[in-house]
Amino acid sequence: MLCQISTWHTLYYTNGELMKNSYKLYIFDFDGTLADSGLGIARAIQEFSTLKGLPQYTERQILDAVGHGVDELLGALFPMKKMDDNQKFKFIEEFIEVYRVNQRHQTFLYSEVESILKEIVRKGSKIAIVSNKPEDLLLDVTKSLGLDTLPWIKIAGANTYTKCKPDGFPLLEVMKIATISAEDTLMVGDSDADLLAALNANCDFLGCAFGIGSQDLAEKYPKQTLMDEFKEIRSWI
Repeated sequence: MLCQISTWHTLYYTNGELMKNSYKLYIFDFDGTLADSGLGIARAIQEFSTLKGLPQYTERQILDAVGHGVDELLGALFPMKKMDDNQKFKFIEEFIEVYRVNQRHQTFLYSEVESILKEIVRKGSKIAIVSNKPEDLLLDVTKSLGLDTLPWIKIAGANTYTKCKPDGFPLLEVMKIATISAEDTLMVGDSDADLLAALNANCDFLGCAFGIGSQDLAEKYPKQTLMDEFKEIRSWI
């Protein structure tokens, strides 16, 4: 059931523009949007904490820090401000290797994701992923889930471009590749980074109330449309 928090089905609640019934380009976040990856992220942080002798966090505490990329996630949980650049780089790389193993075994597609993506393509629209997950991890997990066989116009991670979400730059770059305007683009995601990227790229946004960062999203930006299940996106395809 759709959670219609606003009378307007749109991010642009300040000028009252309605969301369209369908779009030519759909840009998806990955974690908490296409896939339930929360357990894998939490387990990786907890395992890494044990290996490093660092403070332990609950799953909820970890997931509350997710959405802005690995660097910010680790910076929010661990004392990285005391590290020099070389130490930070090594620390992040060590965590990524722990997470790489966890994500392969503890990341699962939400119900009907693959069939709906195929439906979008059959109807003539284009699909892309823009995530704040490092690109190599993103490509690895999309392949392990069988999503690599879909005709993505772009799968972009946090380090694919010079800027990442909440900046609108990666979305605008994907629009250029697709040769589709912002007006005909829908960004789908579960966090404030996704919403702000859509706002900065001047495209519509649809939120995922089932995602990792959805609670924060709903609290900070109450006047927008969220869907309770991924299959509800059919209302906009």
